[in-house]
Amino acid sequence: TSSSILQEVDEHSWIWLQDGAVVGDTLFFYPFIVNTDLNQPEGLQFRLAGISLFETKIKNNELDFSTTKQKKAPLMKKVGLTDWMFGAGVFANTKQANTLNPDGYIYLYGCKTTYGLRELIVARVKEENYQFFDDYEFYSNGKWVTEISDATGLLEHVSTELSVTELREGHNKGKYLCVFTYDVN
Repeated sequence: TSSSILQEVDEHSWIWLQDGAVVGDTLFFYPFIVNTDLNQPEGLQFRLAGISLFETKIKNNELDFSTTKQKKAPLMKKVGLTDWMFGAGVFANTKQANTLNPDGYIYLYGCKTTYGLRELIVARVKEENYQFFDDYEFYSNGKWVTEISDATGLLEHVSTELSVTELREGHNKGKYLCVFTYDVN
């Protein structure tokens, strides 16, 4: 489910770009909504208020910013001392992206954080349903589920900014590389 309301309260906010993908003739990306938080230490006086989905049409190989739309994305959740958030990395495993073994899914990577320990988590959605959050599935212990807070970690010590890339040649051809800063908070 999504909403066109980005915030319920009028606060000073900005966006922090994460990652995105081109699907058809549209660029989709997932920026954080960031708010000022003066209760935090100097230099870190902000808090994450949510995640949005931005979409912009591509016309004549250029972004047409007059078509940009944004909506709140339900891709961040907190339960107790654990946070789940998605959008740090996006991998389009599609024919359009010219991947080695396209399955038609867009994979959306993020972090599960408990007591400061971050783990890589992943969601997926068929490319034709990219805008529909009810169609997103979350990887949980070897299966795909519909509840974001059931997503389980694949790799520990990741940062909130990362990328996942398909290796296209060499002895690791067909495997994936996750690039991140180790244990940064």
